[in-house]
Amino acid sequence: VGHLSHPNGWWRDMAQQLIVLRKDISVGPALLTVAKTSKNELARIHALWTLEGLGILKADLVQSLSKDSNPRMRIHAMRAGETLYKAGDKSLGILYQTLLKDSNTDVCIQAMLSGKALQLPDLDAQLKTAMTTHSAEGVKLVATQIMTPIKMRNAAPVVEFSKEQKAILERGELVFAELCSQCHGNDGMGKPMGNGKLLAPALAGSFRIQQHPEY
Repeated sequence: VGHLSHPNGWWRDMAQQLIVLRKDISVGPALLTVAKTSKNELARIHALWTLEGLGILKADLVQSLSKDSNPRMRIHAMRAGETLYKAGDKSLGILYQTLLKDSNTDVCIQAMLSGKALQLPDLDAQLKTAMTTHSAEGVKLVATQIMTPIKMRNAAPVVEFSKEQKAILERGELVFAELCSQCHGNDGMGKPMGNGKLLAPALAGSFRIQQHPEY
């Protein structure tokens, strides 16, 4: 737990990873103390997500951090709270509604994105209110895109990539074919190594890849 405050990011990330993988919930109280009282912003964020990763994050901590003076903590509280909301704690819905009115633009936008991800009731009406109370163009843009999403065609958004974007996609495809596919398979489903085992886990459908980047 002490290494969650380390000045080097690798040590912090590795400490969080090992705690979660070991599933040792006895460190819960120590993590809670760090999340609530540490003067190190990064340590608090790591502690929060470690609690979430261990499955022992409680709604009262999310509620508390959603009122924190540090806007980054309010943002991470919302994102971590999504797990609890999806697990059935619908009381946190009020938290997202409240933070839609937050004076910080980044906090407001995160509340919009979380609201969309959780499919909160009456979200459109709340987004319209946020658009009228916030002068930031980013708030108006995100709210508009949520209320009027890009039309779908053949199960994919209608997007025309620029020449530069196409070049980036082509480079990414080449990197995957030359490097990633060697372990994860050409289709991202993992390369079999016999006895029902994979050389590396599947990337397609991976919760760690498609969900919280803090994992």
